[in-house]
Amino acid sequence: MSDGEIPLTDYEVPATFSREMVLFPHMEVAVKINDTRDMVAVEEAMHDNHMMAFVPMDSASAPKDLVEKVGTLMLVEGSAPTTRGERQVLLKGLWRVRLTEIIEGQRYSRVRFSRVDEEFSKDGVASLMKDVLDQIDEFVRLIPGIPIEIISLVKSSGTPGKLADLCAYSPNFTHEERLELLRTTDPEERLKKVNKLFETQLAVLKKTRTIKDIPECDVCQDITDKAFESSPDKRGEQIVSFLNHVIHEHTGELLTLLAEKYGPIFMDKRSLR
Repeated sequence: MSDGEIPLTDYEVPATFSREMVLFPHMEVAVKINDTRDMVAVEEAMHDNHMMAFVPMDSASAPKDLVEKVGTLMLVEGSAPTTRGERQVLLKGLWRVRLTEIIEGQRYSRVRFSRVDEEFSKDGVASLMKDVLDQIDEFVRLIPGIPIEIISLVKSSGTPGKLADLCAYSPNFTHEERLELLRTTDPEERLKKVNKLFETQLAVLKKTRTIKDIPECDVCQDITDKAFESSPDKRGEQIVSFLNHVIHEHTGELLTLLAEKYGPIFMDKRSLR
């Protein structure tokens, strides 16, 4: 279905609401749905034109509070049941949409919306995009194992809005940060927020990367000696003391070691399909 077949305003589709995920345009994602109303909404979308709205919420809001808020129009590309009674749904993000009405039915919800068109001034955008792409290169240098497919996809972004939306899938962003990025409809402003978030993350990452192995520590050595000299029934107490000391006094070194070992695995699991 082409964009021309869908009116820009006053269009109605089934909807799902989520406090756990924020989905953006431009990306294809697989999500698991276990709420009965959401499952019915997906089925209705599949029977109609495969369009549905995915609307994220914060912890305090309810669906009725989301009029005039922003969601994402999704193309439902596939849906299949899982062995755990859920549905695995393949969604492709199309546009940002602003909700104009929420229709609560007995079996599922629908929303009316208008499309959010993105306009930006080209002055200064190229420089901002270069800054963000340079930050991505820095992440690749500091975190080995980031899937090359994700890097290539992000770097192929042609507009500030698309670049910001692809970057918003960073596993280090919180739900609240992603929600703010989705609701920031000005693409240049959205990319500026990504740039600032990346700047903070890189500062922390660089600081932890400057710390190498846990240095020689008299307290560590003393507790270790006591553990080996203790009777088996007392050794557990010494081990707990050692771990407490390492966690509180060698936090940076410990985080660096964990990031080096499990960072690539974490990135693989969080990578988008």
